[in-house]
Amino acid sequence: MQIKLIMRPEKPLVIPFNYNYQLQSALFAMLGEVGESDFWHDNGFGDAAKFKGFCFGKLNGRYHADTAAKMISFDDEITLEIRSPSFAFIDSFQRALEQHPFLKLFDTRLDVTGAALLNKHLPGGSVILTAVTPVVIHRTLPDRHTVFFTPEDDEFYEGICNNASRKYESITGQKAPEILLRPLGEFQKTVTRYKGCYITGHTGSFKIRTELPFAEFLYNAGLGEKNAQGFGFVEEYTRR
Repeated sequence: MQIKLIMRPEKPLVIPFNYNYQLQSALFAMLGEVGESDFWHDNGFGDAAKFKGFCFGKLNGRYHADTAAKMISFDDEITLEIRSPSFAFIDSFQRALEQHPFLKLFDTRLDVTGAALLNKHLPGGSVILTAVTPVVIHRTLPDRHTVFFTPEDDEFYEGICNNASRKYESITGQKAPEILLRPLGEFQKTVTRYKGCYITGHTGSFKIRTELPFAEFLYNAGLGEKNAQGFGFVEEYTRR
């Protein structure tokens, strides 16, 4: 399911290009208003790899970008979409929104002036999902060096499929159906600074063939790793 927030800043919102961590923190702060941040922040689903069970997209609205300073300025209405395949998360967030109808991002308060609860359905068969925030697949080597895989690596696609299956099984408690995934078109590399670290991911389109519930799960959960940090948020652009 999806929640689309419509917000208005109390003053111009000036933020760096890389704002994932601060936006994630603002969402956790809202969940803290109903005492739910501990589970979603510290625990999540699964044993070894913890899946937070939600993802979020970019801030959208009229903005001015200062490429030299690497800053973005919003001075009007801002929208944000948050998704989750977990009804428990959606319920927690809705209750938090009732008690805490604003986000505090950096030093600016964003008042929520509207919120819509959505439940998008995808077609059966195959679907094309386009990542509008970077899809991340990585491996940490024994020497603690981190390797980020690219669309030129087989490990990139294998990692997406394996991650998707683990998320599905951890969150739903059911065995994941088979998933077939292949790239479509060109991909764009993006390097994002997150809490002092640099994360490499890629945006682009994938054709996915799987059972309908799994496809809709991926739409709500996101592709790849670090979805609760703002990575792997997808849109459905073409139906086949």
